[in-house]
Amino acid sequence: MSAATKPEHEPDPWAMDVVVLRDKHRPARRVDACEAAARAVVSLLDDPRCQPDGPWWQAVQHWENTRIRKIVRRADGKRWTDVQEVAGITVTQPAPDDDHDAAAVRAIVPAPVGGQPRAVNKLQISGTHLPDDGVSASSDAIVTIEINPMIEMTTGKACAQCGHAAQRAYRILQESQTQESSQKTWGDDDEQRAQGLHGHVVPAPQQRCDQVHGQLQEGGEAEILRCWRADRFRVRVVAPTVEQWQEHTRPVEIIDAGFTEFDGPTATTRAYWHAMCAPESGVHSEG
Repeated sequence: MSAATKPEHEPDPWAMDVVVLRDKHRPARRVDACEAAARAVVSLLDDPRCQPDGPWWQAVQHWENTRIRKIVRRADGKRWTDVQEVAGITVTQPAPDDDHDAAAVRAIVPAPVGGQPRAVNKLQISGTHLPDDGVSASSDAIVTIEINPMIEMTTGKACAQCGHAAQRAYRILQESQTQESSQKTWGDDDEQRAQGLHGHVVPAPQQRCDQVHGQLQEGGEAEILRCWRADRFRVRVVAPTVEQWQEHTRPVEIIDAGFTEFDGPTATTRAYWHAMCAPESGVHSEG
């Protein structure tokens, strides 16, 4: 978002910068970048540093208590290396074939617009495009994000909207988990099972995924969140048909305010989740 697109009633807006790696010679696929962006956003929110006693807590709280805004930028080469030094989380997602590079996205801790270090502020925003080649390879992901088939978006805009949908899905599941935990008296075994209740990142070995799979039917959305965390927050980004989009409703729907790329408020993405535990993938995140 440029200065020209800032709402006049928000003199000091905050944003989460999301930086997409763009290799000009061997670019990642658009769908992989959208999935990596969604996962980077949620991985940052779930990081222990975003908890009440963590160094990122106040920044995230301030940002989420205002109009949530994401600014997607692109970087390559040294600029991509430099931005890794700015506080945030990077997610890398392997390509499903040899024709494309892996998708890599770094979510930066929210700050006032223009208030990030120069390594971030100097990166370009508009006109980010990656090849729209093929469909998602994450067929077994727990959370699915649908992109409105009746609109056109740049890759950068699509990454931001997928990030919004994943963030909202995470918060809904987190709220359900908190509500369920408040209604239960915990024993020693329960405390061990609930190690993710306060947002700490849980390792993702296959055996944990198998254990959670057997608990999903009993645990509801709380178990879905724990399973999603164990799978490192993978998502599947899809483009439904117009008929499917118009026929179905989802627990998450993102309405873009229309400050960039659209003329006014526009439904961009939706999200829903499955009561299943996906197998471990090669995707990884790093701080």
